[in-house]
Amino acid sequence: MSNRTGIGSYGEKRVALAVSTHDFVSSEEALAWLRESASEGWICFTDRVEHLHDGGRGVPLSGEARVSEDASRQLRYDGTWHGWTYREVPGDTHLVDDQDLLAAAQSAADGGDCPTHASYRVYWALQTRAHDVRVWEPAAARFTGWKFGGR
Repeated sequence: MSNRTGIGSYGEKRVALAVSTHDFVSSEEALAWLRESASEGWICFTDRVEHLHDGGRGVPLSGEARVSEDASRQLRYDGTWHGWTYREVPGDTHLVDDQDLLAAAQSAADGGDCPTHASYRVYWALQTRAHDVRVWEPAAARFTGWKFGGR
C-alpha cells in the first residue's frame, strides 16, 4: 500500500518550518523582492504567467520562487501585496512530502525547453482535534524548483 505523505515507517523526514511575512506598498517593490536571490520560479501577472526571470513587467497577482535548497518565497495580491519566506530549520515539528505537479508556464528565456513539472515540498503539522484526537494536516507548501522531461 502506498503512503504518499511519508507518514509512518515509509522514510519519514521531519523538519521545523520558519515563516516570515513581508508587506509591500507597490507592485515594483513586491516583484523585486520575489526575484531577489531567487534561482527559479514563476509569476502570474494580470494578463499572463511567466517564469521568474523572463523579465516581464506588469502587476503581479501571485508568484513563487526558490531562494535556496531550504527556502522559498511566495507572493500574493489581495488589494495589497503580501509575501512569505518559508525556511526549513532544524527541528521535528513538521513531516515533509515532496510532490511534482504538471507545469503550465512557458518561457521565452528557456529556448523552448519548457519544464513539465513544478516541484513542491508539503509540510504536515500535528493538530489536536475533538476528543484529543491528534492528526497530521497539511500546514504549508513551498515551490522547490522545475523538472524537465519525465517525473
